[in-house]
Amino acid sequence: MKIQSTIQRRLAVAGFACAMVLSPQLALADGFVTPFIGPNFSGSTNTTLATATEDNSKLAYGLSLGWMSAGVIGLEADLGYAPKFFAPGIAVGQTNLLTFTGNLIVGIPFGGQHGGGVRPYVVGGVGLLRTNAQRTLATIVPDRNSFGFDLGGGINGYFSDHIGIRGDARYFRDFTVSDSNNAIGIILGRGKLDFWRGTVGVVFRF
Repeated sequence: MKIQSTIQRRLAVAGFACAMVLSPQLALADGFVTPFIGPNFSGSTNTTLATATEDNSKLAYGLSLGWMSAGVIGLEADLGYAPKFFAPGIAVGQTNLLTFTGNLIVGIPFGGQHGGGVRPYVVGGVGLLRTNAQRTLATIVPDRNSFGFDLGGGINGYFSDHIGIRGDARYFRDFTVSDSNNAIGIILGRGKLDFWRGTVGVVFRF
């Protein structure tokens, strides 16, 4: 019984020590959710082909969900959707684009981590770029899934501990080179899908 009691006390002390060590780290960790909206532009959005007409302003919207440690290093999942990535063409209807990336964030917590302040950051990662073209004039165009990367940065401006705004600009590009004779390859600029996305959003921090 004495040995068991000693072991229990030691475990209790060890548990208390771990809690004391980990609690500041947990306190310095921030989760956030950011709904956003803004245009895709440049790159593939400027493609003018027989099957797609030019349109330089393609609205995108989505949601970012992430976590920051001490406001410096963090992880993010970013989901974006553009319902009109290309304007409708002769043989192919409206083409939409879905992006889903997992990113690493590096930030600078000017003014401290909590309360009002400015938090610039850089972000980059890899993920899925999925295009879907509507069928018109009996044309069969497959959906296209490809892996790619995103790289960019932005600024979070906080009004309080829990709410702020974000301005963000990111460059997206796929890793896949498609056959230029393939219909979907033609739509996507001979297999090279690349574009910029600029968005604004509301940051909810918890």
